[in-house]
Amino acid sequence: MPRSLSENVARLERNRGTRKRRVVPWFRFIDVVDLLEQFDIANISQTGAQVYFSCPFPDHTHGDETPSATMNDGSINPDLTALWICYGCGRSGNAIGFVSEYLNVSRQQARVWLREHYAKGYKAPRYGSIAKEFEARYKLRQQRKEPEKLLTLEPEVLRRFGVDWGYYAEEHGDQPDVAYMLDRGFTPATLDDWGIGYDDRSKRITIPVCDADGNLVGFKGRAWQSDVRPKYRVLGDKSSRRRRYGFPTYDKSRVVFGLDRVRDQSPLVLVEGEIDVMSLDVLGIPAICTGGSSMSGAQARLIRQYTDELIVFFDSDTAGYNGLWGYDKPDGEHKPGVVETLEPFIRVRVVRRHRYDPNTYLVRGERDRVRDLISSAKRHLV
Repeated sequence: MPRSLSENVARLERNRGTRKRRVVPWFRFIDVVDLLEQFDIANISQTGAQVYFSCPFPDHTHGDETPSATMNDGSINPDLTALWICYGCGRSGNAIGFVSEYLNVSRQQARVWLREHYAKGYKAPRYGSIAKEFEARYKLRQQRKEPEKLLTLEPEVLRRFGVDWGYYAEEHGDQPDVAYMLDRGFTPATLDDWGIGYDDRSKRITIPVCDADGNLVGFKGRAWQSDVRPKYRVLGDKSSRRRRYGFPTYDKSRVVFGLDRVRDQSPLVLVEGEIDVMSLDVLGIPAICTGGSSMSGAQARLIRQYTDELIVFFDSDTAGYNGLWGYDKPDGEHKPGVVETLEPFIRVRVVRRHRYDPNTYLVRGERDRVRDLISSAKRHLV
């Protein structure tokens, strides 16, 4: 028999009893029959764990009057809850994709709605139906949305950071500031592709930073000398200081570096620094970074919006461990890590302990080691 709502809630509460626990994924609590009824799906019937219904999507003759779609209710195997397939049009997937396609909303919107309504007990949709609730949410979001403040730079600013890497590789490749990036495993063509430059003021390599839509929002500076701290610095003019660059610093907590190049791909690899993102790109591996081992709420929302699976490749040190699993501050406040923050929404896997960061592996020529670490990454439920 299908699990009742009270049984689902009781199981969820029992699993909250200890700090380290195996959390039953929230999608196992989806009431499949209720979900289909919310969409007014036709010809719903059930045999065992399979709920049959008329597929609401195109490519069916006579509106699929003889039901060719089925969705599992999870009563026999909870891992199969809400997995569905249509033998007529060939569509298949889970409830997230079903809701997303049916209502023409993002997978993230569909995921949030499903989790809110079924993970903690059923809540009837506002305004009488799922479609009306999504419409109301969209209108509210549009009202609250502020115009994006994009960074516009004068051509001379861009030229100031510009470097002809091909020329410098041939004529000045032995100079330490030029050799630094060339020795990191990057070709002049790769450096040109990423728009890498040089800032004479801070004596740092410059890395252009774009938002998820590819709009330039600022520059990150990377020290090439090993004794310079901090290694990374956001370049630009702060409001409290004198004008030096002619453009403001960007808010790094609101940007996920590399997302504009790999958005809507799965899985993505999350690393700590921009150079590591470029290193994995050399290997043909889509990667992003939050500019360190910590992740802001805005960055978490961006990642959830554009991918369904994340592989975390942080350094095997204290900062990397804390970034992964979180930590307790001296005052007792808990700072959640990447896994705890993202796993309720998307699939998260973690690379096992390793010695080097992705760029060091690239420099050492250990490309297969990087691929092995990523392919063998395991999922950790906390």
